[in-house]
Amino acid sequence: MNEIDFLNEEFEFVQSVKNSCIYKRMSTLSKMIDEDEHLTSLAKKRDEVFLLSDSEQDTLRKKELLSEYNRLDNELKENNLVTEYLDCYKTIKKILNDLSLKLIEVINL
Repeated sequence: MNEIDFLNEEFEFVQSVKNSCIYKRMSTLSKMIDEDEHLTSLAKKRDEVFLLSDSEQDTLRKKELLSEYNRLDNELKENNLVTEYLDCYKTIKKILNDLSLKLIEVINL
């Protein structure tokens, strides 16, 4: 197989992943989450709290900010759309990781 054939196969693989039901569902969920004002506001606040904690020098204040970050993060993850999105993401990630491991195995033979 030459390099062009390999690249074509790689492109076809990426396209087949993007055409899969689970990827399409994940994309739909992502759009729904992006359009939900409550979720986007919550995510923005969570990210802001994390950035504040990252630059905080006072240990006690940093701990309070990280606690608030965790509370906001958990609130986000309790949402059904976010939960389903994360499940889809984890499934796709596991499939791709398994494929990568098999490829490495075959290459190293």
